[in-house]
Amino acid sequence: MKRKLITSVAAIFLGFAPSVEAAGPTAADPLAAARYSTVIDGVEIASFSSLDAIASGPTAAGVPGEGCATLHRGVTSGLELWSWHEAVTSGNTHVRKDVSLVAYSTEGTPVMRFFLTHAWPSRIEIAGLKAGSSEVLTETVTLACTHISRMIP
Repeated sequence: MKRKLITSVAAIFLGFAPSVEAAGPTAADPLAAARYSTVIDGVEIASFSSLDAIASGPTAAGVPGEGCATLHRGVTSGLELWSWHEAVTSGNTHVRKDVSLVAYSTEGTPVMRFFLTHAWPSRIEIAGLKAGSSEVLTETVTLACTHISRMIP
């Protein structure tokens, strides 16, 4: 401790920067995520391997506009997203949900969180279908919403 204090005082008077020990990530460091999770009412309904984009902004008239998040994952046998999408496309607007979109580090720690108000899966696309291929089928899901807020992880 005494050596650090002397080094810091010397840096102030002599005009040089002391070496800095690795102190871990700061708020200025870019974030990296290993997976993305969609959570409704405290339950994870889907996990994704990548996030294409998350976009929000007002309309040209300054009225709050809709936002969206586009995510990718390997197709699973779960039907939660597909059933939700079908309910919305059949005209049931009461199935819009508030969704937390959480980005996790490779260690499993939340690094970023968004809150999507009145969200619904507006588009689902499945790609990678090749006969005789062993490639993983991919699912692209676009979640539309009325508002997006960035939250503390």
